[in-house]
Amino acid sequence: MTTRHAPIRSLARRIASAIAGLGLTAAMACCPVAAALALPATPQEQAQLFATCEGRYRAMSARQRADRAPDASRTEARRQDFSDLLEASMPGARDAGIDANIARRWQASGWTEIAFLLADTTYRAGDAERAARARSLLSARLGTCAEALLP
Repeated sequence: MTTRHAPIRSLARRIASAIAGLGLTAAMACCPVAAALALPATPQEQAQLFATCEGRYRAMSARQRADRAPDASRTEARRQDFSDLLEASMPGARDAGIDANIARRWQASGWTEIAFLLADTTYRAGDAERAARARSLLSARLGTCAEALLP
């Protein structure tokens, strides 16, 4: 993690702590910026989004680190943001009957989804249509997650 992201990370952790203390839905109701994110309404849906996105960014980060891509640290920072949001949302999700094992399955599902798409973009390069479809889906899946974070 770079030093220039330290203030953002600190702010994200403070927001995650505040959300955990207030309850995610209450925080969204009182904070217009958080409400503008258009996050799912129920604690279960919020935890599912955060866990799935954490898994997606974990897979993407692993690929980028392996490729020594310049965006690897930025992707890892996004993964950490979703990890923080998942942690903050879990008290409400537990109250709704979601345990940590379910959240781990959502994370694994997000990771697997991106890993298969990355494989299609790399190892199916001979099938241009399939590789293009995989790139499009990859962009859409990560885009869905990116929309849940402030720029």
